[in-house]
Amino acid sequence: MNVILPWKPDGPCPCGNNMLLKDCCLGWDGVPRIKLPSLVPTGPLTGHSNENCYLKNTLNCSTKTNKEHYISRSVLQELGAPLRWTGLPWEKPGAEVKYGLNSLSSHILCDRHNSALSPLDQLASNAFKAIRASSDELNVRSLARREKWFLISGEALELWALKTICGLFYASVAARNRQSLNKAYSIDVGRFEKAVCQGYVDAPCGLYVTPNTVVVQFEISTG
Repeated sequence: MNVILPWKPDGPCPCGNNMLLKDCCLGWDGVPRIKLPSLVPTGPLTGHSNENCYLKNTLNCSTKTNKEHYISRSVLQELGAPLRWTGLPWEKPGAEVKYGLNSLSSHILCDRHNSALSPLDQLASNAFKAIRASSDELNVRSLARREKWFLISGEALELWALKTICGLFYASVAARNRQSLNKAYSIDVGRFEKAVCQGYVDAPCGLYVTPNTVVVQFEISTG
């Protein structure tokens, strides 16, 4: 690694866990990497399949479900609320509507799986905060710009993206031609479960960063 990192082993870990770097995210090779927490429900298997949970085939559900944000609440807060949406299958074609944070949720996970996967929400939020801070810094014209460093987890961002895809699909938000995709398609949730258990997705799947400038347009805007 040719980059000289600003963090010292005896200093605070940049992940924000209030621990020393050497006791937290410092790897064996001296490179800091955020360590993913376990995303598997704790304790013995429950043997229960909750019909409202898209991980019901694991037979490790709780009996209770609450509304879960199909896009993490912490990430939505980074985007700003209320959000303007277009293309929702239950709205008129071309209609742009506003929804508050509490409206963007559905019964898609049992409490047990929701709690186990919740660390992904915070790790993704941290990544979006770093991206926003970097963007804001680059947009400021200054001759005295100070160097800033951020530590985020690419593995967590990959898994969060998979969790979000599952959430949008099972909440009937993902649609084509105003028809919810879950009416005609299915998702191999077992592969998502495997990724959660092993902490990463199998190659060649995943998110990749290239040096090219890419412009991405979403149908979501703040306002």
